[in-house]
Order: sequence, then C-alpha cells, then structure tokens
Amino acid sequence: MKRNSAELKRLARQHLKGRFGIPLGALVVYNVSVSLVLNIFSRFLNIYSSIRNLLLYQLVSILVGLLGTLFVCGLYRIHLSLARGQMPVFTDLFSCFRRRPDRFLLADLIQIGIALVCMIPCFVCLSLGYLYDALPLLALALLLALGGLAAAIVALLPLSLVLLLLTDHDEMGVTEALQESIRLMQGNWGRYFYLQLSFLGLALLGVLSCYIGLLWVRPYITQTMVEFYREASGEMDRPVTEAYSNG
Repeated sequence: MKRNSAELKRLARQHLKGRFGIPLGALVVYNVSVSLVLNIFSRFLNIYSSIRNLLLYQLVSILVGLLGTLFVCGLYRIHLSLARGQMPVFTDLFSCFRRRPDRFLLADLIQIGIALVCMIPCFVCLSLGYLYDALPLLALALLLALGGLAAAIVALLPLSLVLLLLTDHDEMGVTEALQESIRLMQGNWGRYFYLQLSFLGLALLGVLSCYIGLLWVRPYITQTMVEFYREASGEMDRPVTEAYSNG
C-alpha cells in the first residue's frame, strides 16, 4: 500500500519521538569528524599556495567523501532500528566499516561516475570557453550544467535505495542492490522526488539558523527516507516477524 508524503513524515516523527539522542549524537560526530579531517588537511597543505596543493586537497576531499558514505550508511542503520521499534546503539554509526565496506564504496563510486558522465558536455564546453576566452561558450556551459544536473537526477533516481539496501542486507552485492533499487523505484520516481523537494523549506530554515537547525532537520529527513524504503520494499505491509528477519 502506497502512503503519501504526509503519512511517511508522520511515521518518521513517531519513530523519532523521545529517541532523538542517538541519531542526533551520531550526526554530530559524523559532521565533526569529516570537518576536522578536511580542516587539518587544508591547513597542512596551505591549499591556496599552489595549484598542486589545491588539486591534492580536492583528491583528499573525494576520499573523505567516500569514507563519509560509510558513516551515512551507519546513520541509515540507526534509523532503520528506530523505524522497527528497536533501540539502536551509538556504535551503529561505525558498523558499515566492518560489514564489507567495499560494497558501499563501489556503489557510491558508480553513482558519482554516472553524475560525472552527465556533466561531460558542460565540462568540455567550459574548458573550451576558458581556453579560447569565448563568452558564448561559457554561457552555453551554464545551460549544459543545468541540463547535466537534470539528466543526473533522472539517471540516479532509480538508484536512490542502493545504499539503504546494502545497509539492510549484509549478504547483498552491489549488482544485486542496483537491480533491486531499480525494481523498487519503478512507479515511485515522482513520489520520491516530491518527498525530497518537500523538505526544501525546512532545510532552508536550518541553513538560515547558522546550520544549527540542520541538526534536527537532517535526522527527520533521513528517518522519512527510511520510511519510504520500508514502504517501497513492502516491509510495512508484511507481518512483523517477516519484516524484520534480516537483522
């Protein structure tokens, strides 16, 4: 049974009520860890001293982002436990580092690759524009960037549940997760996209509060996306003993 956005959000609030401490604390640790590592490398490399250092910093940022995926999936595990009426533990944040982490990294790299392919026309046009100092090419690059972004969104929507599937099923491989995400997202693209857009107002308020408000908004968003996953996979409509059989 399909549930509308309001119902999924109601379930998210219900499952977070009185149990906000662990997801909030885990989110803070994740954000502080990533920011601290990037800040240390930024100061150590003095990134604006040379193009080489700047490029090296960008490489470090990509690697930190990939490792951050493991933290994100740890957050998913916490929110899955909340959705299932189980009590998560803080160490769930680090659980994906020992659950075949290569699966999560490969899945993330595949999605990054898809996004980059969609942006190739923009990158080519932008490079030519700078090379020949051609303003029309730079303007075209902007239009191609918007087109590439739209193409990336369409291409990645069917894969929206890949990381959740890998988090929820330790035995699942990347190929199987990609295929299963595509299957589960059939007929749900529009609903998922609308659900994401519906949080823009809250996200903006979080940013305007010097990002402090995002500490409450992001767990709410993550919990709602977990509820969407549980509904799309049919878990909500199965008996409890069957629905939680994965562990």
